Amino acid sequence: MKLKSPEYKELELNLSYHFGALLNKPLAKPHWIYISLLHKCNLKCSMCGVSKILTQHQLSLEEVKRIIDEISSWKFDSRIQLTGGEPLLRKDIFQIIDYSTNAGLTTELVTNGMLINKKNVKTIIKSKLQGIAISIDGATPKTHDSIRGVKGSLKKTIEAVKLLVEEKNKQKIGPQISIWTTIMNQNIEELEEIAILAKELDVDCLVYHPVILSQTDMQNTTREGSLWVPKERLIILKDQIDKLVSFQKKQGIIAFLHDPYWFINYFERTITKKDWKCNPLEFIDIGPNGAVQSCGGDFGSIKTMSLEDSMNTRKAEASRALMKNCQKPCLQTCWARPEADDLEKIFQTFFRRLQDSNISKQEKKNCLQKSLDLLNKYESMSKKALTK
Repeated sequence: MKLKSPEYKELELNLSYHFGALLNKPLAKPHWIYISLLHKCNLKCSMCGVSKILTQHQLSLEEVKRIIDEISSWKFDSRIQLTGGEPLLRKDIFQIIDYSTNAGLTTELVTNGMLINKKNVKTIIKSKLQGIAISIDGATPKTHDSIRGVKGSLKKTIEAVKLLVEEKNKQKIGPQISIWTTIMNQNIEELEEIAILAKELDVDCLVYHPVILSQTDMQNTTREGSLWVPKERLIILKDQIDKLVSFQKKQGIIAFLHDPYWFINYFERTITKKDWKCNPLEFIDIGPNGAVQSCGGDFGSIKTMSLEDSMNTRKAEASRALMKNCQKPCLQTCWARPEADDLEKIFQTFFRRLQDSNISKQEKKNCLQKSLDLLNKYESMSKKALTK
C-alpha cells in the first residue's frame, strides 16, 4: 500500500533523517547538494578560502550531467546548488542549468552577480531556476568592496539585482531572487541598512548567516582573527539584531532560519548542540576535482564511484560520526534538519497535520498504521545495531 498523503511523506522523510543520523547510515539521501563547478572567481572575498584551492580543477560538462542523472534517479527531495567560485564564469553554465531543471530537479544558482548583464538576464530569468542567490555584504561601497576585494563590486551587484527583478516583473515568472549576507566584524553596523537596501531592490528574500573561517572543514576552523565579532562589539550586533527583528515584523523579506539572537551566542561561543546540531545526511558538496565531502573531509570521488557508493564508504561513515559529535555549532542551515532532531516532535507534528488534513478517515487510518509499521522497522534496526 503506497500512500500519497503529504503528511505521511513528510513523516517518512523526517524518520529517515532521524534514524539515519542515529544509526550512522545513509537512510536518507542528501537534501542539499552543492556542485562546485569551479573554484575560480572574479572577486577576492576576505572570508572565502575556496578561491585559493583547486583553482586548476573544473568538473567537465559530462561529469556534471552524470551527477545530475544519478540525483534525479533517486526520486528524492534533493536540491541542487550550483556554486563555485563564480559559476557564471563557466561558458556552459546555461547548458548545466537546463540539464538540471529538465531532469526535474529543484536547481538554484549562487553568484556574486558581477557577470549578470543585459545580454544574459533574460536567459537567467527564463532558465527554470527555482532560486538565484546574490551576495551583498555591505550597504555601502566602502564596506562591501573592502570585504569583496574589488572596487566597484557593490555597484555592479546592485545593478545585477535590479536587472533580475525588472526582468522577472516583465516576464511575470522566474526564480526566487534572494540576497545572502555574511555577518562579520566588518559589517555589523550595516546589517539593518542591508535589509533596507534589499527591500528597496524588491528582492524576494534576505538571508543572514555568520562568518565561518574555513568552508572546507568547519570542525577544524579557529574562532579568531579580524572577521570574528569580538566580545566588546557584540553590543552593536545585539542592537542590529533588535532592529532586524523589528524590520522583519513590519516589512517581512528577512528569512530567519533560526532564532536570530543565536548569532550573538555563536560569536560568544556559548551556543551548544542543544540549541543547534547538524544532521550528517542533510548536505554534501562535490568539489571541482570531483571529491565528495560534507564536513570533516572528503569520502569519495565522482570520478571513480557513484554518489551513492561514496556515501557508503568507511570514510563517509567516519565523516558522519565526526559531524554527529562536533562541538562547534556553525549555524549554517544547509547542515541542519531541526524538524528531524526529536522523535517525539516528529510524531506530534505528523499527528497534528494528519488531523487537520482533508483526506478521508480511512486514509488517515492507513497513514497511522503505516507510520507505526515504519517506526517499528526503524526501532528494530536500532536494537540490532545496539546488540552488535
